[in-house]
Amino acid sequence: MAARDVEVVVGPGEGKTFSGRGGGYTLVTKATEEETQGAYAFQEMTVAPGFPWVPPHIHHNEDEAMYVLEGECTVRVGGRTRTLGPGTFVLMPRGVVHTFSNPGTVQTRVIVISSPGAVIRYFEEAAELTNASPTGQPDMERLAALAGRYGVMFV
Repeated sequence: MAARDVEVVVGPGEGKTFSGRGGGYTLVTKATEEETQGAYAFQEMTVAPGFPWVPPHIHHNEDEAMYVLEGECTVRVGGRTRTLGPGTFVLMPRGVVHTFSNPGTVQTRVIVISSPGAVIRYFEEAAELTNASPTGQPDMERLAALAGRYGVMFV
């Protein structure tokens, strides 16, 4: 790819926004893989208090990292579960099962970096599928089929 000479600037409150799991989390895309020449995607995620979890899963094509800005979240990476507070970084390598939740009583805000970044299209489509459900819960069979197209596997 040719080098780009145009910066990407996305201000507060700007970016493509979508929510999933009945409003349990909101993602704001600040940079896509197209804008980073395939290197990564950068998103800001807000997780509602009491958000139970996303299904444990493995990314086969990308590493995922989270950096906590405010609040706390619980992450499981492999066989370890930790509670992360502001200023904490976690890397969830490709091929390793992981999940996150916000069992606390305050909203959590984190930065999510996916490298490479194509997986954010899965996040968007999964949110649409879940939000289309009258119960706000995903049809796990349809969600698993969607995930498989992006190299994501539920465990």
